[in-house]
Amino acid sequence: MESKNKLLASDTLSVFGATISDIGILSLAYAITSSASQTTLIISIRLLSSMLVFVFLPKLIGFLTNKVLCITLDVLRVITILSAILCTNIYQVVVITLILSFCSGLNSAIRGSAYQELLVSEERVQFISKQQSIFVIFSLLAPFIAAIIIKLLSIEILFGIEAICFFLSAVTLLFINDWGKKTSSNSSYKGVKFLFKDKTQRNILMFRLFILTTMVAYQILSTFIITNNYESVVSMIDLSFISNYSDILAYFSIVSSFALLVGNAVASKLFKIAQINQLFTYGAILVCSGTCIWGLGAGSYQLVYYTSGTVLIFIGLSLLRIALYTSGQELTPSEMFSEIIAASDLISRSYQALLGASLLSLVSLFTSSGLFLILSFSTLLSIFVSKSISKKLEEVRSHQSVERVE
Repeated sequence: MESKNKLLASDTLSVFGATISDIGILSLAYAITSSASQTTLIISIRLLSSMLVFVFLPKLIGFLTNKVLCITLDVLRVITILSAILCTNIYQVVVITLILSFCSGLNSAIRGSAYQELLVSEERVQFISKQQSIFVIFSLLAPFIAAIIIKLLSIEILFGIEAICFFLSAVTLLFINDWGKKTSSNSSYKGVKFLFKDKTQRNILMFRLFILTTMVAYQILSTFIITNNYESVVSMIDLSFISNYSDILAYFSIVSSFALLVGNAVASKLFKIAQINQLFTYGAILVCSGTCIWGLGAGSYQLVYYTSGTVLIFIGLSLLRIALYTSGQELTPSEMFSEIIAASDLISRSYQALLGASLLSLVSLFTSSGLFLILSFSTLLSIFVSKSISKKLEEVRSHQSVERVE
């Protein structure tokens, strides 16, 4: 097996373990506290730890190779998730969440740079498409599997399976021989300078933050609503496979992943690069509609409202992400590509951590439904930014066409 496929196998195990962890940790927090606000706090802690990744990353990569660092992080996750079995209060859950999310975020950042090292240009698009498809499939299966294990066995068994995933991920990395270089610790800082000098890159970053706002807000606000009302939501529609808290978390996770798949299929079949502006617009309208449904959804069929809202939000997000990634690859100078990716990750992770903390404090002022409605209107503002990106893309493609003719 080639090194890139070994890394993908390790990555898949890592992603599967981290995904079932999301259900397990939230279920544990709710079992301990029975509190919507304290359970939702876990998501903010998860986002905060992702910001810490880029505080410590430059220091860590100066001492260890990427391979050794990833193996160390997987082993640390094994120890941490097994300690969750002994948790008796929310403070212990917070510490465990902080460590797990930090390790996952750092793992993701390092592995992302590893694919640049192990892939040649000609195979990059096809391989990354395969990678993303595998990740989406596992994000569909993992919540369902986690809910079944918790229901039929126990949450302790779930944590044990998660530990096995991280252990096997570490073992797989041991067999990769041609990945071991230390990464430059200042690439993200070079990219930050370029981002703020270049208008097009600023617009792309701004639109990325719009997408992040929607994703983070959905995570926090939907979890708050579900946790606060899950018994009434479930009781209003008689579905035998949804009977407890972990089931409802798994249900919405599966629905959102399925919607992403639908969005990917729609974008690939119906849109070309010349129609990027339409992709941006339709995506924003779908997200706006879905957040409105979450904000207004009530009455006798809450689960139907929230399901349809989730489907619209994530189909829309899928269209927006594809439009953004396509535009970014076309408009970003190839010689600065890795630096800009690193800088965007640095800014985005810091932003989502601050946003998560802010949303929790705003829930008491505006209510979660009210914040969804505010989000729906702010989403429409992203259309103005996307028009600037689309216009620049048209100019670049027109210039390339003229050069080919000449």
